[in-house]
Amino acid sequence: MTYADKNAGAPVDDDKIVAELRRIVRKHEESIDQFVAAGHNDAAQLEKVQMAVVCEYIPQSMTAEEIEAAVQAAIASTGAASIKDMGKVMDVIKATLSETKAPRKLVSEAIKKLLPPPAAK
Repeated sequence: MTYADKNAGAPVDDDKIVAELRRIVRKHEESIDQFVAAGHNDAAQLEKVQMAVVCEYIPQSMTAEEIEAAVQAAIASTGAASIKDMGKVMDVIKATLSETKAPRKLVSEAIKKLLPPPAAK
């Protein structure tokens, strides 16, 4: 986190810290896969332990159901009628939920699931 602060030139916010922690977890996951594939189970186990420590510092995200409920509320408040209105819905979500609570990838997937494609002309 100190490195991230120095790179940014100013203290980083919570969303950036959580993003960095998630990046570290992904690196551990990749290492685990490589160690297991190579038959180095002892090294894979060490990576799992280290990853578990980092995971303790990552706040819990909303569940898929909670994200869908928030997206449905945003759709209702914006009057979004099709996937063309995805930007409006995303703007409402960004204003009300942080990236750490509702990862944007999951929000995007929920919007695509809940909004119909544009009507054919």
